[in-house]
Amino acid sequence: MVFDFLSPLDSELVQSLQALSGQHLAGKVTFHTHDDFPDLDKVKIAIVGVPEYRGLLASRNIPETVNPVRREFYSLY
Repeated sequence: MVFDFLSPLDSELVQSLQALSGQHLAGKVTFHTHDDFPDLDKVKIAIVGVPEYRGLLASRNIPETVNPVRREFYSLY
């Protein structure tokens, strides 16, 4: 697949987002999960999370994921 560099969302995150009402942004989008890769022919906009760690010292606490941002974003109305 040409998009092998993309990682699926965590199963826990997907479950919590699917539990939101259909009025939330999460109810109106398709997610890349471990079981499913979206049909890109039907996609008009893709949102890709990219961690940014340039310039941080190794001793600092670096977040491992962008899931907190995703959780907040997809819970918007």
